[in-house]
Amino acid sequence: LKPALGEPALRPLLLDPGFVAQLAPLLPDLRPGGAALADVAPADTFRVASALVAVLERLSAAAPQVLVLDDLHAADHTTLALLEAAARELRRLRVLVVGTLREVEARQREQVSAALSRIARSGKTLPLGRLDAPAITRLVERTLGPRTSSALEESVVRTAEGNPLFAEALARLAAGRAQQAGVSAPLPDTIRETLKAGTDLLSPPARELLAAASVLGREGAVSTLE
Repeated sequence: LKPALGEPALRPLLLDPGFVAQLAPLLPDLRPGGAALADVAPADTFRVASALVAVLERLSAAAPQVLVLDDLHAADHTTLALLEAAARELRRLRVLVVGTLREVEARQREQVSAALSRIARSGKTLPLGRLDAPAITRLVERTLGPRTSSALEESVVRTAEGNPLFAEALARLAAGRAQQAGVSAPLPDTIRETLKAGTDLLSPPARELLAAASVLGREGAVSTLE
């Protein structure tokens, strides 16, 4: 929203001190020293949401708007309450709100999962599965260029197993190391952190079992772990 503050359509709103006070938790630069979004009382959430809707209403009257909210599984309760309060009003505007989340992690936080379920009623849920091999190949070519070696593409396809985050990170790693013959370097930090976030959700016995199973490679007999 910050880059949009200079739009002529918003000038009348931003000249109103009361409106600025309502919007300030979303854009602290409007009112240095004011309350941050995390400090907004539940009773004031609707007023902040109304200010957000008013801004988007003015902007979308001039041109369609897209608002992207990433990693909603990690959002705080105030942010989710704000989005929930604004969601139904935004449906009447020329505004596309795109929210991404990791479902497994969202389910681990009961209040977050419940809030996201309520928000989803105002829109559509699009589950994203793994990418197929041609899609991963196109991602690699987009990342490294169309002259990427087929050996590298095949290696990334095999290693990433359809995960676009992994595929892009592996491709960039190969490009940075000028390895056009395959992906043999240690995993990038982005992949390590993603895997760690997933395993951190498991119970200690499950993590211990997973650590033992990892030594077996991609496949192994259950009897080996017993």
